[in-house]
Amino acid sequence: MKKQFSIPKNSIRAIVRSGFFALLALSLLPILVRAQTTQTLPISNPDTSAYPLVTLYMWPTNADGSFIGDLTTDQVHVLENDREVKVDSLNLLEPGMHVIVAVNEGTTLANFYAGKSRMDRMKEVLTAWAKTESITTLDDFSLINNTDVLQNQLSHPADWVQAIADYNPELRKATPSINSLSQATALVKGLPAADHKSRVILYITPLPDKTQLTGLQEQATAAAETNTRLFIWLVGPATYSSEDAAKTLQQIAASTGGSFFIYSGAETLPDLNSYFNPLSHEYQITYQTAIQKSGTYTLQVQVNQKTFESSSAKLSFDLKAEAPNPIFLSPPAEITLNWSQIGEKKTWQTVPNLYTLKYMLEFPDGHERAIKTARLFVDGKLVTEVTAAPFDEIKWDLSQFTETQTHVIQIFVEDVAGFSASTIKTPVLITVNPKPQTALQKFISGINPITAGIVGLLVLMGVGLLLYFRRNFLKRQGLIRERKVIDNDPVKQPVLVEQPDYPVSSAKETPPDWPKLPGGAKAPARLISLLAENAPRPTHKNYALPLQDTVFGSDPVRCDIVLTGPTISAVHAKVFTDAAKHFYVADCGSAAGTWMNYAPVSKQGTRLEHGDLINIGAFAFRFEEINPEGRPIQVMPYNREE
Repeated sequence: MKKQFSIPKNSIRAIVRSGFFALLALSLLPILVRAQTTQTLPISNPDTSAYPLVTLYMWPTNADGSFIGDLTTDQVHVLENDREVKVDSLNLLEPGMHVIVAVNEGTTLANFYAGKSRMDRMKEVLTAWAKTESITTLDDFSLINNTDVLQNQLSHPADWVQAIADYNPELRKATPSINSLSQATALVKGLPAADHKSRVILYITPLPDKTQLTGLQEQATAAAETNTRLFIWLVGPATYSSEDAAKTLQQIAASTGGSFFIYSGAETLPDLNSYFNPLSHEYQITYQTAIQKSGTYTLQVQVNQKTFESSSAKLSFDLKAEAPNPIFLSPPAEITLNWSQIGEKKTWQTVPNLYTLKYMLEFPDGHERAIKTARLFVDGKLVTEVTAAPFDEIKWDLSQFTETQTHVIQIFVEDVAGFSASTIKTPVLITVNPKPQTALQKFISGINPITAGIVGLLVLMGVGLLLYFRRNFLKRQGLIRERKVIDNDPVKQPVLVEQPDYPVSSAKETPPDWPKLPGGAKAPARLISLLAENAPRPTHKNYALPLQDTVFGSDPVRCDIVLTGPTISAVHAKVFTDAAKHFYVADCGSAAGTWMNYAPVSKQGTRLEHGDLINIGAFAFRFEEINPEGRPIQVMPYNREE
């Protein structure tokens, strides 16, 4: 009788289980092969703080995970809004890494496989990697659990090894959460902006529940914003690969340029150098942007090399770009020129022959940048161009002026971003004093036919007057005697008509839109805004002027009338009255100045008359009084002695 062969039930289960895992591995093999044959080109968000110069970083990685370290400028193409821009520089750097191990402690990590817990096996891999680091490494190491940052930026590999050895958490008492990952992303966000080290988070976690997935996705977004790679080790059975949470974790890791691995205890953990070595180097790319308008734009990098061809994902970034605002600093209202004899030949020239105009530049977009050229225009014509620093002043050549005349000056600037802007047009009176003359020159210059005719006429008039006075001398003596008699007669004394010393003109009807004071009474004077084509528009057309001081400026706390604009100082000007209730306008030390009828006013003030024009910075007004005084008229009494 043949002996029957039977297989124990436990062995059958083992064979079935082994077959299942073999089929699962075969099903995952195409995915793993595809992952290994994919070249990657992650890039950082662009740094536009030095606008128009833009800086970004990239990490090209081959299919085997090795870093591409032999790229040249002509192989790298930057696309800004899908249009290629020229790469100015491509630098290969080795900045080092911030490596953060964030452990989401839980019971699953304490489970044993082949006599060792999963956590102990992961500690062995971390220790082996730490021992490969050189003592001169630029990397640092941090360790975080669910409750605290256990180690922060250790710089010596020996300290890393000791910190890993000392880490012995009570995993079976721990409650999983996303706190360790949120603390890790917060640590990365707290790094200085000038720190260009690569940022890596190795996140070791059990399978998260649905309530934790939303928080994990938010933390992954925060990591991506700081160019942080997120490597996730999901600790648990291989069957986790079919779980939705595991698929979400895989997507999260891929979105940051990291990777995902499921560890049940049976697998060989990844070599951390394969994770970190490609990140120990990076390329720094700089280029000059062509953008001259605020908005949201896209950025992409393409690399074309014989052994490496890849394109990065398109990144969106915001940029604020505006033209600069040049402003004159205390421009002169008048420049006086005098004649002087210069050189051995004593040539007459006006002095000074140069005047330094100072101005300042505001950058409304916050990007302070260099100036390429500055040009001075006088009466609409280019007279001076500056192409080298300093750009805060420009020399005005005055040697061409020989006559007194008012000229209009304006400065145009062009910055390295291609923006052009100009100051406001400013009038300047050039006063040329007469050229000095000797006595002989004055005498010779005075001899001409007109002068000779005038002298002859004066001589004839003098002779005529002499004869006239001689003939009337005796007659006047008789009149004097007659007047003495009349003056002694009280009946014949003249009567003088009394009248006011300063009669005023008849009152005019007050305009219907005349402003009123807070008490309801009509203001004694007002300012009317002049809405010229290029002048800024204030908030009101009519401003009431009381007898008290009225202060103008951009500071709403210290000023009665608030004007806003680049040419307005915090406390710019004021209008006040004297004891006779006459109105005055004065400057308060402003940068752009205060003007009356196109002439600058001082801090002491200038008296205002009805109809005067006032410029406060770039704002223009007309001054009006409610009852303007007329020209005084006085009737003089008859004087009989004349």
